[in-house]
This record gives sequence, C-alpha cells and structure tokens, in this order.
Amino acid sequence: MKVFFVSFEATGIYKTGGLGDVAASLPVALKKKGINISLVMPGYNQIKKPKHLHGSTIPVFYIKNPDYFDLTKKYGHAQNFERFFTFAKKLWN
Repeated sequence: MKVFFVSFEATGIYKTGGLGDVAASLPVALKKKGINISLVMPGYNQIKKPKHLHGSTIPVFYIKNPDYFDLTKKYGHAQNFERFFTFAKKLWN
C-alpha cells in the first residue's frame, strides 16, 4: 500500500500545535507496519525543507505557492481559507 500523508505541519519541520506531533509520529508508525508512506506539506517560504521526515527515511514533498505560504506571521492570516483551499486543490491537480 502507498500512502501520501497530507498535513499543514509536522514536528521537526514546522509546528504550531498538536497536529505537528501527529503528522511526525503517525507516518513513522505506519512505515514500521510496512506501509510505503510519504509526507506532503505546504512549502512555507521561511522554513528549511528537509528531504526526509526527521530521523526517518520517509520522504517529504512540498507544495509551493509563495503567495499563500509566506510565514511572516504564524496566525491570523486574513486569507486562511483561500490558502488552505489552494493547498488542497494543488494536491488534486
């Protein structure tokens, strides 16, 4: 089975809350069960973009869109709906 695990954050790359913890640990647990898994995240402008999830061989792919994934501020983006709708839409195109 092949799985693309999609998250807005992952501990070790970018984290604002508990979702980051889950997005970093669940793929590792699934990989141990024999699942071929990759992580997909927004390509935020201001973060380092490692090729693998921290401490693992799980590849990380980034969706780039500088207009929506600029992290000059972490919270309170007026266009949050549009930002994350664009992220989801890019996954299906």
